[in-house]
Amino acid sequence: MLCGHTHGGQIGIPVLARLFAPVEDKRFIARLCPWENRQIFVTRGVGNLHHARLLCRPEVSLLNVA
Repeated sequence: MLCGHTHGGQIGIPVLARLFAPVEDKRFIARLCPWENRQIFVTRGVGNLHHARLLCRPEVSLLNVA
């Protein structure tokens, strides 16, 4: 399942990223994650909020689906 982007929480410091990420379930901030009997892919995206990103590089993902 492709799930859009979260900006990676805008901050790449693990504790702070979880505080500021715009999702309820903090397991799904950015990466390929197992969920029930499927995989969910969440990207950090390329944008930012208030022109700030700290230790959280923008990400453009290319997926090959076979």
